[in-house]
Amino acid sequence: MGNKKMIGALIGLIGAMENNGNTDTEDELILEALREEDNEEMLRLIEEERDRLSPSCKTCPNPCGNTFPYDLEEIRGNAPTVQRRKEEIIKELTCLAKRQRTGPVPKSVFQALSALKYEFGEDYYEKLLGELRNDP
Repeated sequence: MGNKKMIGALIGLIGAMENNGNTDTEDELILEALREEDNEEMLRLIEEERDRLSPSCKTCPNPCGNTFPYDLEEIRGNAPTVQRRKEEIIKELTCLAKRQRTGPVPKSVFQALSALKYEFGEDYYEKLLGELRNDP
């Protein structure tokens, strides 16, 4: 998994998008980033877009962390079954982005990226993985 930083940065971007919506620009950026290995240029583009959507977050005196990049190393602290499911989700996100080169990002992608920050039950992960596998 050579795109951990990229996925962590996308989690911060979708946090910024929650209050501001998304456009074709963010959709293209998300799909492209999910297909790529970590690289500084793409990470910079994600950060710029996040800051454009939520400029006050960068200087907030009481940051909530909602738009911060997520450190995917934190999933190692999850239960082994949860960790395995999250790794499957990351793999499916990449596969979906390779299948869908353009167009609106499916809702399941946003749900999956958000789910990486939290622990859920097996049923939730199974449902989410099914949606990712069945989206374009």
